[in-house]
Amino acid sequence: MNQLEYLRRAVEAGKLSHAYLFTGNDGELQEEAALFLLRHLLCEGREKPCSSCRQCRIVSSRTHPDVSWVVLQEGAKEISIEQVRELRHTLSFTPYEAPLKTAVIPQAHLMNEEAQAALLKTFEEPRGRTLLLLLSTSPGSLLAPLRSRTQEVPFWKFPRVLSESKEAETELRSLSAALYVDRFRFAKEHEARAAELVRSWLVATRSRMLQELTRQGMSSRLQYLRKLAGLLQEMERQLGRSGVNARLILERVLLEL
Repeated sequence: MNQLEYLRRAVEAGKLSHAYLFTGNDGELQEEAALFLLRHLLCEGREKPCSSCRQCRIVSSRTHPDVSWVVLQEGAKEISIEQVRELRHTLSFTPYEAPLKTAVIPQAHLMNEEAQAALLKTFEEPRGRTLLLLLSTSPGSLLAPLRSRTQEVPFWKFPRVLSESKEAETELRSLSAALYVDRFRFAKEHEARAAELVRSWLVATRSRMLQELTRQGMSSRLQYLRKLAGLLQEMERQLGRSGVNARLILERVLLEL
């Protein structure tokens, strides 16, 4: 079950969360998912979303009176507390047409700390029925209390799985089954290729995540892969710095397999 199907079923079962955090590296896909969710939720057609009824059209054009988009203003570097305060004021009104008020915040990680704290009050002091959709390619920049109040749905865009990626995946499987002494030996013998190896393992891990999502949605295996991908991404960043010990970085990765 993919992410859009997951959201569709939540709407149809009446089990929609009050707040979602769309994560991953594809901001455009996050926005498309937000529009899909809102069209499905508000659609007046028999087949939902029909994309042709008035509700679907004004959602798609981002002119729905009950859907607020909080975006980075021209020339600004962050989403300000004033924008969030205005949003909270808007959410306090009764919906005009929809059964609820909705806020969509693309690039939510660009909210400064004051803005995030103000948004947190929306969770702590709810005013009527609302739906919050936070979209972020850098969710680690969000305050932990804010993130913990959302239901996270990942949206990743990966390159096609090339033969190199398959080889890297096979290599990871072999290393995960190896004794620690053999893993340390591998790190010692291949430290000169550390950056290349970490990058290929990261691509392979992300590709496997996509396959897991497509096949069975959220799972314990997916949680493990997400944790591994996060570690590999951090190790890739560290390898880009000068003076790092490439062998120690490889050893750290290999110990987590």
